[in-house]
Amino acid sequence: MDAAAEFEEDVWPKGADAALEAPPPLPDEPTMPLDKLDEGGDDNVRSSASKAEIEALMLSIMHTGRRPLQPLVVARIGDRARVGAGNRRLRALKLAQKRGLIPKDHPVPVRFAAEDELYEISLTENVMRVQLHPVDEFEAFSHLRDEGLSVAQIADRFGLKELAVRQRLALGTLAPEVRKAWRDGRIGQEQAQAFTICDDADVQRQALKAGLASKGHYNHYEVNRILRADRDPVTSGRFAFVGRDAYLAAGGALREDLFGDIVLVEDREILMRLYADKIAAVKRELVTVQGWAFAEHRDDVERSFSWSTLPLDRWMTPEERAILSKGSPHAPAAWNTRRELIARVAQDPEARAASGV
Repeated sequence: MDAAAEFEEDVWPKGADAALEAPPPLPDEPTMPLDKLDEGGDDNVRSSASKAEIEALMLSIMHTGRRPLQPLVVARIGDRARVGAGNRRLRALKLAQKRGLIPKDHPVPVRFAAEDELYEISLTENVMRVQLHPVDEFEAFSHLRDEGLSVAQIADRFGLKELAVRQRLALGTLAPEVRKAWRDGRIGQEQAQAFTICDDADVQRQALKAGLASKGHYNHYEVNRILRADRDPVTSGRFAFVGRDAYLAAGGALREDLFGDIVLVEDREILMRLYADKIAAVKRELVTVQGWAFAEHRDDVERSFSWSTLPLDRWMTPEERAILSKGSPHAPAAWNTRRELIARVAQDPEARAASGV
C-alpha cells in the first residue's frame, strides 16, 4: 500500500510538480528522488505510526527547509531504494507530496547501506534512541516563543492544538528548581502540572519546598494551598453571589487550570468590593422596601445570636427530647427534628425575647 494511502485523497493537477521549486541539496549530500523510495517493510522494526504523528511530522519537516533533519538510511535495489531507518519521515514526505507541498521527485537526503544491514540498522536506531525528557521538550517550545513565534505559529508548525502548546509553554517556564526536581525524579509530570496555576517563581519554589519537606511523602495539599494563595475558585459561594458577569465587567480576571477544570479568581480586591457592595444593597432593600427592623450579614453577627445555639430544652416536646437524646445529633432523624424545633421556636414571642434579638 502507498505510504500515504490511508490519508484522504487530495486533488493535485497533472504537471503542477514543475511549478514547485525543490530546495537545492547541501554540498556533498547524497539524495534520492522521493518517488524512488519505498518503505522498509519487514526490514523496519517500528511498524506503527498514527495519522496524527505523521501529520505532525510532515508539518515539522515543511517548516525546516522541506527536508528531514536526519537523512534516511536506504539500500539500493535497482534504480529504487528501500528505507531501513526513517520510514516515518518517508511517510510524512509522501503525505506532503500528496498535499501538493513538494514535487514527486523531491530530493530526499539519504545515507546508503547494504541491503542485508537494513534490519539491524532499524533495530539499532530504535533501541539505542535516548528518549527526550519532557522538560527538555517543553523548554525547547519556550525557546521558540522567546524567538518571537506565537502560540498559533508554534501549533501550526508542529501540528498541535493551541491548548497543547500553551500547556508545553507553561511547563517549560516553571521555576528552574521545579524543573530540576522533575528531571531528578523527585516529582512527576502530574505534580509539575499543578505548578502552572501560578506564574510567580518564588511562590513555586516555596510550594516545592513544602511539598518535599516530608520524607517519603509529597504533600499535595500544602503545595496546592500555597500555589492558589487566597484566590477563590469560581465555585465558591462568594463568587456565585457576585456573579461571573459582574466580576468580569468590573475588570476582574480569571485563571484557568491548563490541565484540569479549576478556575480561580485572580483579582480578590475586585471580588471583595463587589461582594460588600451587593450585601449592602440587599440589606438596604430588606430594611427600606420589605420593612425589616434591621438586617445584618451573618458574618457580622456574633454566633450567640444564631437560633441553633439557643438553649432549646424548655421548648421541646417529650417526643423531640426522646429523639434528640438518642444516638448521634447528626443522624437524619435527630437533624430533622432539631431543624423543625428551631423553626417552631423562632416564631414563639417568648423564645424571641429570650434570644436577645
